[in-house]
Amino acid sequence: MENDKEKWMDDVLNSMQGSQRAQPKSSLYAQIENKLDTPTTDIIPIYQWRTIAASAILLFILNFYAAYEFNQSQPLNNTEIESDDMYNYQVITDYNIYE
Repeated sequence: MENDKEKWMDDVLNSMQGSQRAQPKSSLYAQIENKLDTPTTDIIPIYQWRTIAASAILLFILNFYAAYEFNQSQPLNNTEIESDDMYNYQVITDYNIYE
């Protein structure tokens, strides 16, 4: 079984022996140079510009509406801001971290 596997591997490795190396067409280099030298520009049709502009305007309106609704739903309570209770909450009670 091991000899069959080694024979198969040798056959596969030696199957390309004696074959010629692939050669590109003689005009391939000239075609590549022509493509590199030719400037290409992408033209965006007017209907795509319209779609982009409409999407941007719609997104702006939705963001403005969301901010307006959020502001209206959360009235500002000045007594909470001015109270000292906000400053009495402690996040860390002990600053000696490494003890």
